[in-house]
Amino acid sequence: MSIGYSTESHWLSLKEVVREEENQCLKDHYQESENLEAIWVVLDPQNAPTYLSITIGSETEEYLFSIDLTGATPVLEHEDGRILYIRTKGGEQDEFRI
Repeated sequence: MSIGYSTESHWLSLKEVVREEENQCLKDHYQESENLEAIWVVLDPQNAPTYLSITIGSETEEYLFSIDLTGATPVLEHEDGRILYIRTKGGEQDEFRI
């Protein structure tokens, strides 16, 4: 089992993730994908971007949740080290390319 870490506690619909992104390539390929879900993760919480760091007790407190990446495919790496994983709803493995 492969694990990633995210500020999201669960997988989101890919449509929802794409709406928030500025990446035109994602929008072109996946805008209408109803049966896909996605999540941005880091693979090592020690190497998480500083804005994802845990600041306990502050108003901007954020936690990193463990995310099971079984059946997911990495499709895009952000310059800050986060990786976008995509999977079919329910976690079935498939091939995804951008």
